[in-house]
Amino acid sequence: AYITYPSGRNMSIESAVRMNIVTSVNQTCGKLQEMRAEEMGWDLMELTAHAGARPEHAEWQGKIVSRSGQKGYLSLNDIGYGEVTGFKGVNCRHDWSPYLKGSSLTYTNKELEKITYGGQIAYIPWNSGSLIVGLQHRRWNLNYSFIYIGERYRASANTPENYEQPWYTSDVSLSRSFINSKFDCKLTLEVNNLLSQDYEVVLNYPMPKRNYKLTLTVEI
Repeated sequence: AYITYPSGRNMSIESAVRMNIVTSVNQTCGKLQEMRAEEMGWDLMELTAHAGARPEHAEWQGKIVSRSGQKGYLSLNDIGYGEVTGFKGVNCRHDWSPYLKGSSLTYTNKELEKITYGGQIAYIPWNSGSLIVGLQHRRWNLNYSFIYIGERYRASANTPENYEQPWYTSDVSLSRSFINSKFDCKLTLEVNNLLSQDYEVVLNYPMPKRNYKLTLTVEI
């Protein structure tokens, strides 16, 4: 089975799911790093770099970004932050971290020109997978999803001290539709992290244990 995107590109369901998982995990990592910067009151962020980056990303990888748009630094617009093809967009493997003005840089210009990492990209798992199952009976819908993220490293140096444990999580949702002549509505109960697993997407940022969400959707 294949998914056809508006651009006309065809992709297998397995590839599309993996792409969405990797992209979502990387975007979450980026948001958590941004939260760290906010907590410390730092404006500048240092971008990671990796070999094989797409040409438009190779132009800014490894450099410093100002979230407020300070002169002398890249801006969020320069790196396409928030755009599908930009930083943290689809399949983007770059990350960033808070940077203190005047401190040493991770990469020199010479290193950026010759950069080539033999290890796995930071926080990108060696293996990942997902399972989605849905059951429907009359106006009832039951959905179950399972996500697995394999072993990773929190830096491009794949050393034991940078090793990150695999994690997995299960989510369940149950919904009931109500239909009458004036409006349609749907009541949905979600249970996220069903097994209350302890896991971290990014080091020192534990994700919530079992949590619940109740949603009422009304269409008039």
